[in-house]
Amino acid sequence: MLWIISVALIMLWLVGLATGYTAGSYIHILYSVAIVLLVISINQEVVAYRKLSRLSRSGKCRRTV
Repeated sequence: MLWIISVALIMLWLVGLATGYTAGSYIHILYSVAIVLLVISINQEVVAYRKLSRLSRSGKCRRTV
């Protein structure tokens, strides 16, 4: 979900740059928010991957077929 929001914000920022009209610093605020959302999303994925790999190494994670 965060990926979709951040991509939409980046696209709005690019459209604002392409049109030549920028409404003050609002366009750059959108860009900053999009980058922050991407960093948060990537961080959440890394934390989840580390927890999953830790569980699989400890043997507590069972695979069901």
